[in-house]
Amino acid sequence: MVFSGQPSSPYVKRNIVLEECSFVEKFLKCIICEEIYNHDDRQPKLLPCHHTLCRICIIQMFISEAEYRRSLIDDLPNAVTIICPQCSKSFISTQEGLRQLPTDHRVIQLLDFFSNNTDRHTVQYCSIHETQPINFFCESCIEPICRDCTIVDHTEAKGHNVRDLDGAIKHYTPIIEAAMSDLQSEKSSLKEKRETLEQSIETFDKAEQDVVEQVKGSFAALRAALEEREKQLIAMAEKEVGNEKQKFREKIDLIDKKNGRSR
Repeated sequence: MVFSGQPSSPYVKRNIVLEECSFVEKFLKCIICEEIYNHDDRQPKLLPCHHTLCRICIIQMFISEAEYRRSLIDDLPNAVTIICPQCSKSFISTQEGLRQLPTDHRVIQLLDFFSNNTDRHTVQYCSIHETQPINFFCESCIEPICRDCTIVDHTEAKGHNVRDLDGAIKHYTPIIEAAMSDLQSEKSSLKEKRETLEQSIETFDKAEQDVVEQVKGSFAALRAALEEREKQLIAMAEKEVGNEKQKFREKIDLIDKKNGRSR
């Protein structure tokens, strides 16, 4: 059994659980809806880029993109492109592909660990060895364990790194706080990018309205000019035809007069 003073991997450094409500509120929640992950509708799902979002938000992203594509091609697409809000990487997925996205079990383990340790003054007992309190933490499995677990399942021979629970919490507190700070900075950056994109959309909407009004105004002026020219041409045609018809009538009258005298 090894009681290591160093975390087993960079992932553990950033994801080891801390028994503080602020950690759950700021670290174990979906970056889009800001709801805490759970085992049901907010189940954490891994994207191909290895970032995590809750199941509901991923489905909503798919539906939103599908409806947008449908408005362009008048048909509901089978697959759409989904963009990760954290790294901006995109991937193409179908509805079946969404259902097959893997659950981020590491987040689930952290949630379970936190839910079992929300009260430091309450002794938590092992679910396997029910008489043994949880006093250790397996860094390899990211899981709180008891003394018997360190002897039976989480042994050095099986490649597990184990340390005492209180020591793990004290050791990882600054690491978690740094991770929380990084996450908050990333969230602030994403919020600024979102606001910039929303402003760009508003700018394009206004530009679109201006162009539409200009086009409508130009065609209205053209229609008015064409209608006026139409009236002028009709009047000219009626006048010319009227003059010619009058000449013919005068000739007819002259012929009629000559015929009358000859009788």
